[in-house]
Amino acid sequence: MPEFLSVPSRDVGQVFGLTMDDAIDEESGLPAPNVYVTATSVYGLPIVAFDKASVAGIKPLANGGPEARWMEGLFGQKLGGGPGSVWKIDGLSGKASLFVDIRHDGRANGGAALGAIAYDTATGQFFVSDRETGLIHRIDLTGRLLDAFDHGVVGREAAGLAGAPLGADYGTDISSAGFSTADPATWGYADPARRTWALAVHAGRLYYSVAEGPQIWSVGLTSEGRFDGKDVRLEIELPGLASGVEIAGIDFTLDGRMLLAARAAPASGDDLEQLVETKPAGVMVYARARAGTAAGSAAWQPVDAAV
Repeated sequence: MPEFLSVPSRDVGQVFGLTMDDAIDEESGLPAPNVYVTATSVYGLPIVAFDKASVAGIKPLANGGPEARWMEGLFGQKLGGGPGSVWKIDGLSGKASLFVDIRHDGRANGGAALGAIAYDTATGQFFVSDRETGLIHRIDLTGRLLDAFDHGVVGREAAGLAGAPLGADYGTDISSAGFSTADPATWGYADPARRTWALAVHAGRLYYSVAEGPQIWSVGLTSEGRFDGKDVRLEIELPGLASGVEIAGIDFTLDGRMLLAARAAPASGDDLEQLVETKPAGVMVYARARAGTAAGSAAWQPVDAAV
């Protein structure tokens, strides 16, 4: 097993979400976790077209069109990857392979790609957030899609809010002139009311972030690991963040504190020099409210921490 693991973007493309399973090396009996990473659009969505006059044989495009294709190294196209790809990197060999290509009703992801991936050690399964549909997919250890949780409908309605269903015209198409590499609004992201990103499993619940607010929600998991759509909670509201800033990471400390990582919206152009908008982002820490807290107070309270 190599001391340092290096996987080139020509194999898996640009990735953001990352997790590990709890695999054991049968020969040595030592931990040999496999790594799983998700395709992303947070670093931009460059497109190109063939150009015989160019030394490289391609030319960058600012807008979509019939000749447009993704730039090599964006989504691991050489290994069959795309915007909906989850990659598995073997914990012993370091070899990358396509774990699953996430589709919705047979339709491939158009470009908004995926968000986070979380592994649940209790049930041996994965959860992946989909930036295009807003769905959170449940996947087993073989890469089989089991089902999906729709926060926009099930989650919101369980909390007494109006549903925000996925429209029939969702997503984007780089063959259309309406697609612009400089305008993330054309990249096919789900409506903020249903757009999920960060994921973390804690104490029998799946915690997830929603762009609107932004907010942190959670859904209960049954003993078999299925989503319990009747057990959905709004955990934290974060209205003070700058416009467009989302929670891209959730984690929990050993004593149960919740860590939230904020990230500004993507900002892209032909030069690919600026990857995110220039807005404040950082890490926030929340702890469960203590017993005896006044009625009506939030279940989670922000705490000062050196992060």
